[in-house]
Amino acid sequence: MTARVRLRSEEETRAFGRALAEILPPGTIAALTGVLGAGKTRLVKGIAEGLSIDPDDVSSPTFTMIAEYHGAARLVHVDLYRLETEGDAEGIGLPEVFAAGAWCAVEWADRLPGLVPATVGIDLGVTGESEREAVVTFEKAAETSYISAPARPGIFSGNGMTHGPHCSKIRRDERRDGGADSQRRAARGRGARPRRQGRRHRLGDVGETDRLLKLAHEMCDPPPRREVDVLLNTGEQVSIALLSMAIEKLGRRARSFLGHQIRIKTDSDFSNARIRDINVGSLIETLDKGVIAVVAGFQGIDEEGNLTTLGRGGSDTTAVALAAAIHADLCEICTDVDGIYTTDPNMYDRARKIDEISYEEMLEMASLGAKVMHGRAMLFASVYNVPVLVRSSFNDHPGTMIVPARPDMEKVVVRGITYEKDAARIRFIGVPDRPGVAAAIFEPIGSAGINVDLIIQNSSTDGFTDMSFTVSRKDLGAAMAICRRIAGDLNPVALEEDKRIAKVSVVGLGMRTHANIASRLFKALADSGINIEMVSTSEIKVTCVIEEDRLQDAIRIIHDAFGLDKDPNAFVHDEAAAGA
Repeated sequence: MTARVRLRSEEETRAFGRALAEILPPGTIAALTGVLGAGKTRLVKGIAEGLSIDPDDVSSPTFTMIAEYHGAARLVHVDLYRLETEGDAEGIGLPEVFAAGAWCAVEWADRLPGLVPATVGIDLGVTGESEREAVVTFEKAAETSYISAPARPGIFSGNGMTHGPHCSKIRRDERRDGGADSQRRAARGRGARPRRQGRRHRLGDVGETDRLLKLAHEMCDPPPRREVDVLLNTGEQVSIALLSMAIEKLGRRARSFLGHQIRIKTDSDFSNARIRDINVGSLIETLDKGVIAVVAGFQGIDEEGNLTTLGRGGSDTTAVALAAAIHADLCEICTDVDGIYTTDPNMYDRARKIDEISYEEMLEMASLGAKVMHGRAMLFASVYNVPVLVRSSFNDHPGTMIVPARPDMEKVVVRGITYEKDAARIRFIGVPDRPGVAAAIFEPIGSAGINVDLIIQNSSTDGFTDMSFTVSRKDLGAAMAICRRIAGDLNPVALEEDKRIAKVSVVGLGMRTHANIASRLFKALADSGINIEMVSTSEIKVTCVIEEDRLQDAIRIIHDAFGLDKDPNAFVHDEAAAGA
């Protein structure tokens, strides 16, 4: 399987590396090729970050040829730039390195043609000053290394209910899904995962997860993260047991599985663990016997046998990962809405359901605030090419298919509108415009684990400039504390914070091939008196920072401006309307 990934900045190259490390298991051998300066080492730094290794420790081992780093997993870094003969490879112990089972990144792998047992090949090409294109090829071995069983059809239900299951509701759902329709799904190898709306790990929400978290904080504040994961695992156990009983009552055989019983192996980042490997042998045996497997989502086990949880969206991630592992034809995510909409129907009642959306668009929308699917689940789906159907748990209406991008999808200019209220802005006014100032600001913020989103630096005036950036509102207090310390050294004219902002974004593959999308967006907002305070763009999205109290107005205006209320699947950019 081959895929092309466009990397529009150095940070996106590192982010791609992080994504690879999060998804691909230990034992992965990545063959990195490309011209000098294409960004191979930068990609390795991202892989290191994904394995909880300090990226500053990473540098090309040009002379030693092999370096080793340790974090959540071991990373072996090989640089074959100075390799002269194949005999040198044995002399430095490469065969032993490749057989060690560690995550291994090999720069200049084409110096040993045919001798690097790569599970994934990444060829980096230079397309602009800071832009790169990665051609990613998963070798046949890689496509099966993630799993421990051959491909065959089956049905599984990864139950990750945020709320405690209501028995009568489970019985109703099972009656609706029984009979011929259930038989058909088993034949097609689909994975169904009932889920309910609700954000995980938020105290005060109604639900079993939140009840357990409240108990933990009443006992010890803050509670140990390992013990929190042990506690949260019990909620999923109740759900899958009751669901299995309901299926048995309807005359079908069912068996429940906890994450550790089918060996969903993760790292040890409690409350936010990442899946490293899945052994689906027992799952396949169950399916081969005609038994419905009900698998707990949101949980796993680390190398030391500790129970872990996957964080927000963990049940989606489990479902897609299991679908990839058993080579399912389709992964169904069953939720409380009929599919993916052009925008949040709670914000605009003219929102329309989308029949089909690409992995790339859905991943972008998830990262920009869309709650229906989680970004990590979309990364699994795109890497392992798993078609995903998002549909309602409460009816049989057609849902939304999430699939690989096709050229005809670019006819739709704007696929959807997302928003984020949980944002805050920090602004340094009048800092010296000299090398090292940006690093002095953002390095300590990054070291504190605070994610910085939009960054804007104004043009210099008399040797001084303004620097603005956004963070999550929950991180604002910690970020401002760091910025006040930094301000003591930089001596800016002022340091400001603003919690009254929101982000609104438009996403669509058609932006690649149609001009004036940003100008239409800006004009629509301007005509309604909505001021744009910051802007960020990429190949398929435009994000605007605006006043929070105008957010709903902005969503409605943009939705109408691009005609998304008419037909989200057939709207094509009108060049005349755009003034092109």
